[in-house]
Amino acid sequence: MLQPGPECGGTEYEQYYDIRRPRVWGFAQTRAHGSGWMVLHDLHVLPYVGSRKGRPSCMADRKREVSEPGYYSLHFSDCKVQTEITVSKYVAHYRFTFDPQDGKGRILIDEQAGPSYWDAKAGEGRLSSAESAVSDDRRTLTGHLRVRSNVPEREVFYKMEFSRGAASV
Repeated sequence: MLQPGPECGGTEYEQYYDIRRPRVWGFAQTRAHGSGWMVLHDLHVLPYVGSRKGRPSCMADRKREVSEPGYYSLHFSDCKVQTEITVSKYVAHYRFTFDPQDGKGRILIDEQAGPSYWDAKAGEGRLSSAESAVSDDRRTLTGHLRVRSNVPEREVFYKMEFSRGAASV
């Protein structure tokens, strides 16, 4: 079951929603890790305009934030993006509206979102393997991840369809 939402609190080892924190690091998809402790890994999506240096994040405009059952909306003031999310049991629909005067919109897809704590303890990475493919028209991205941490290995599958083809991948 999908439970998409912003990750904006915590540390490198834990991430969660915290209205007091102004920066959003990305939108998690499953929250299979529960609240506040990302031991099961998640796939993050972060829309932005321009370039991002360091740890990617965007400034949330909390005055324009809307949260209702099945719908979420947030404007990023520095990234110049309006984000809307609607959900069903198995699908999250995102709509990113980029400010056309600020250059080309970009979407960061982070397949390794989560803490590095377990890596240091186990001496190995969380991501066992990753496969992704882009369609010929560059409008569909599919992927498959094998993830491990302090629980048995699990698999994450995703498919993303875009209204426009990507200029670069």
